[in-house]
Amino acid sequence: LVLRFAGSARATRVVVFAQLDPPGEWVPVAVGAPDDVALGWPAAWRDGRTIVERVKLVLTFPPGTQSATLSRVLLYPSVATRTSP
Repeated sequence: LVLRFAGSARATRVVVFAQLDPPGEWVPVAVGAPDDVALGWPAAWRDGRTIVERVKLVLTFPPGTQSATLSRVLLYPSVATRTSP
């Protein structure tokens, strides 16, 4: 997961949660720097048939940040699972 911001404000930390369906539990799947954070799916979700319906990002900004614009959220497969050259 890669996050991009417009302007000068940048998050210092991101916590990523995923949910299989809206009434379901939010499961933490990543913590790290927003430049590039690897998602760690629970083992039960790695069966090739599970679809995550929603992702929630909790962003931490430096003290004094009054506004920020998240301009892009990019989701790439891990190197180990990529099939294209």
